[in-house]
Amino acid sequence: MENRLHAFLVTADAALIEIHKGWLAQVADLAVYRSAAECREGLSQRVPDLIVIDFDLPDGEGLALHASLREDFDTSDL
Repeated sequence: MENRLHAFLVTADAALIEIHKGWLAQVADLAVYRSAAECREGLSQRVPDLIVIDFDLPDGEGLALHASLREDFDTSDL
């Protein structure tokens, strides 16, 4: 039995989604979120093993999401 990682990808960029799907999907079950709000909703369902965040999300959402994850005890070690 194989224990796969669970990963979140947070980006609105279709090209980045395709690139990351190519290699991340080989080693992890991948959930793609197109905004910080979608990611936060996903986090309410499950805390992943890793999160890849596009810091170039609109309105500084990427950096704000990163900061909020680092400050939260449940996600600070991601």
